[in-house]
Amino acid sequence: MFRFLDSWVVEKTLFEFVSQGSCSCCSFSQALRQEQLAALCSDWETDDQKKEKKSLWPQAMQDDVWGERVKYRRLLKEGLSTYRERFVEGPDAEKFYDWLNGLDAANKKQIFQMPFEQLNDFFTTNFKHAYQVVLQAVVQQVVNYVDTGYSNDGATVSEVTFEECLYSDRGAIVIEADFYLTDEGIDILFDRFRELGGDHLLPKRDEDRRAAAEHADAAEESKDTQSFRADRRLIRVTIARYFADVAWRKFQRAQKT
Repeated sequence: MFRFLDSWVVEKTLFEFVSQGSCSCCSFSQALRQEQLAALCSDWETDDQKKEKKSLWPQAMQDDVWGERVKYRRLLKEGLSTYRERFVEGPDAEKFYDWLNGLDAANKKQIFQMPFEQLNDFFTTNFKHAYQVVLQAVVQQVVNYVDTGYSNDGATVSEVTFEECLYSDRGAIVIEADFYLTDEGIDILFDRFRELGGDHLLPKRDEDRRAAAEHADAAEESKDTQSFRADRRLIRVTIARYFADVAWRKFQRAQKT
C-alpha cells in the first residue's frame, strides 16, 4: 500500500487549513488567478498545472499557496550567484572539493544532517500559513518518498540520486552514507553542489522522465489529484543548500587553522 501520496497531501492540508480558522481575508490576491501565478513558475509542468485546477482547496487557500510558490522560487533564485561563486566559478571551488573528499566518515556525517526545526523555521519565517501547511506535509513525502510509489521527480542524475538518498533519522533529514563515502557517490554529490549555482533553479525534465512519471505505480491512484512534484524539488534544493552551507562554513574555518 502506497503512503504519503499527493491525494494525502491535499486532504491533510485542507483539514489543517480549515480547522485552524483560515479565511479569504488573508489571501495573497483575489485578482491574480492560478494561470497568472503558474506562468511565473517556469518549471511547473503543464500536466501538473491541469491537475491543480481540479483542487479541492478553497480559492483563498489556492491563491495564498500559488503566491507563496512564486515567492519561494524568487528567494531561492536570489542565492544562485552565491552558490555559483562557491562551487562553480570561485577560486576556492576545487580546494573545497578536495577538502570535503578528504574528511573522515564521522565529519562527513555531521555535515549531512538537517534538523527538521531548521526547515520549519525557514517555512514559518518566509511564507504564509496556507503554504506552510502544504510544505510541512510535502516534507513528509520527501523523507518517505520510497513509500509513495512515484517515479523520480528530478531532471538530472545528481538531482535524482539526491532525492533517492534522503530520509529522516532522529529528528533530522539525512542522506545515505554511500552518497558521501563512495567515489561514485561523492562525484554525484559534487555535481549536485555545482547545480546549486547553475543557470536554472530547477532544470526541466526531459520527455523520458515525464513519460516515466505518468506510468509510475501510484499514478493511477492520483492521476486527477494536484501534483506536488515541483514543491518537493524546491524543498530538496533547500535541503541541499543547507548541507552545502554547513560544509562551506566548516571549510572556511579549516582554511584559517
